[in-house]
Amino acid sequence: MHWFSDHDGSTDRAYVSEFTRFMETYMDKHPEERRKQAEGWSLLWDKRFDVDAELKRVSNEVVTPGYYYFDSLDDRR
Repeated sequence: MHWFSDHDGSTDRAYVSEFTRFMETYMDKHPEERRKQAEGWSLLWDKRFDVDAELKRVSNEVVTPGYYYFDSLDDRR
């Protein structure tokens, strides 16, 4: 989960930005945001990786030439 949820409120950090203090206070006052944050994170990032589908995608890729106007450097005039 995001590091805002892991903060224990200790003051042993050398510097705490104004934004970080704001977010820590906001997250403490709005616990429902932690749930919404976790849902959003899982929606975007917590995905199963299908190895077979990735291998199929890579094997079906068409290699794009580096320069479209010539087949190779030898064909330039």
